[in-house]
Amino acid sequence: MSVFSTSRLMVVFAVGWLCGSGAVQGQVPRKQEAIPQGPPSGSAKADPIRISAGSPSIRRITADHSLSLPNWCSAGPYARDGEPLFTSMTRKEPSYKLYHNAYWHAHKWYALVPPDAMLRDGCQPGVPSSAACAARGSDADGSRVNSADGGSVDGLRSSPLEEGLSVNCALINLPVSNISAFTDNMRAGFLPGTTLLVDFPFPAFPDNLGHWAEIMFTTYSVLADGAWRNNTVGNRGRYVDRILLPNLRKEMNDWFKEILAVAASPGVRRGGPPVPSIIDHADLEAFPKLSWLIIENLLVVQDRYTHPERKTGFIGADHGDLWRYDGCARYVNRAWEIGFSDPSFAAAFRAAIYKRAGLPYVPGWEPGTPPPAPVSGSPRVMTLLLAHEDYPPLVNWEDVQATMHKVASAAGLVVRTVTLSTDAPFASHLDTYARSSVLVARHGPLLATASLMAPGSTVFELLPYKWEWLGISKLYYNMTRSTGDLHHFAWRPTDHRLAHYDHENYTRYHTWTPEECSARECLMVHGRAGLTVNLTEFETLLRAKLPDVLAGKGVEELREPWPKAL
Repeated sequence: MSVFSTSRLMVVFAVGWLCGSGAVQGQVPRKQEAIPQGPPSGSAKADPIRISAGSPSIRRITADHSLSLPNWCSAGPYARDGEPLFTSMTRKEPSYKLYHNAYWHAHKWYALVPPDAMLRDGCQPGVPSSAACAARGSDADGSRVNSADGGSVDGLRSSPLEEGLSVNCALINLPVSNISAFTDNMRAGFLPGTTLLVDFPFPAFPDNLGHWAEIMFTTYSVLADGAWRNNTVGNRGRYVDRILLPNLRKEMNDWFKEILAVAASPGVRRGGPPVPSIIDHADLEAFPKLSWLIIENLLVVQDRYTHPERKTGFIGADHGDLWRYDGCARYVNRAWEIGFSDPSFAAAFRAAIYKRAGLPYVPGWEPGTPPPAPVSGSPRVMTLLLAHEDYPPLVNWEDVQATMHKVASAAGLVVRTVTLSTDAPFASHLDTYARSSVLVARHGPLLATASLMAPGSTVFELLPYKWEWLGISKLYYNMTRSTGDLHHFAWRPTDHRLAHYDHENYTRYHTWTPEECSARECLMVHGRAGLTVNLTEFETLLRAKLPDVLAGKGVEELREPWPKAL
């Protein structure tokens, strides 16, 4: 699987220290005070405040909140009358979760919880809980009571806290007996409303367009559906006020920048900026080191690789890097097929992205009728897409091209060959796909834009030999299938002689089964191997499918089983 240059995306790899991979538990005072609900209405803090130190003497403390805050956060109140100050979480759908009162401090994420919500002595964090290890103060079903009012947030039932915010960001549970005293005396900035968290969806390939498409299409679906608005707290939470990129910089790849702008668009305020303001790694790095950042609503769209019962997906001392030793299979949701949650969202996203790029409106297609040409008045185009760096190579691409010419002439298609790089302008990517009725390409990040092809179009994907890990070969297929109006077929070699490895020693992996080939080295060997296409099998696939596709048969009617990695 090829990736584009990390220098273009300016990826920040310090994810371990930035987000924190281990949970640090604070100490619980011997003498606990009653847990207050928050300061008086309309006040951010009680000043002065009376704090019991466990002795008859009572001292008055006036917090010094004078600090220079960046202009992207506020020093305003973050607690209203009756609003719990403890961290809580609401998950009503498997596709997203909302953290309320999430705390960020010194490059780590914290959840302030009551002492009774912590695990019992001798129990390990991140391990599925049993009755003996259920959190003190838990509900009967073992779920934690994470808010001061007994597990509800503004009338919403609070869900058990998930310690994995995202695949890179762990949430550290910090027990606090007097939440008002703690928060009233901290130097803090506040982010009111809703903040959308966007983090690496797949750290092994941080700049792979395909994995970014996975999370962006899901983000658009979540925001367009709108159910998340009912789970927010405060009076400003129904819109996405900002996007938080804890491990990225704003100077991002053009493809990602354009996709992110459209993905976030359903959540913006009408009449407001078309793209929410962005807080990136550099902004967080410049935040005062002794200060805390409190986020009223932190919206996290679910990726496929963050297991909710564990701390994080790929960062942690318990398993090391991705795919090493036993791999990270226990973190992957195998049933979660990423894409648009509804075909109507796919159509709306496609229309918005074409409008943003200044391309003509994509015509609709009614199954049973021949799909219209993507460009009115122009012939239908069959495109062979090649990677600019030619790595990993499609060894016999000229023969593939000749086969395409032979089949296309009989179907009335015009063949062209396009070379793209992953860091090319987004307009180049979209124009290539928008003008193609049929596209042939090797599995790789260039296929991330395939879901934006005109309705009724077709993808023929060339899969590498034995490239399979928990369904990862269906990455692009899942996304195109979610649109409901794109055909997607694939060819996969079953003979190891069609794979061309970097080194002769790597041929030892060709006998491994997909279950055995789950370690990083084996998968990378197959991902980097050159590919020779069996022309007879490829031509047979084209001739079997193209006539029916051009006649307008439905997507489900023509769908074929995904080729297995034998």
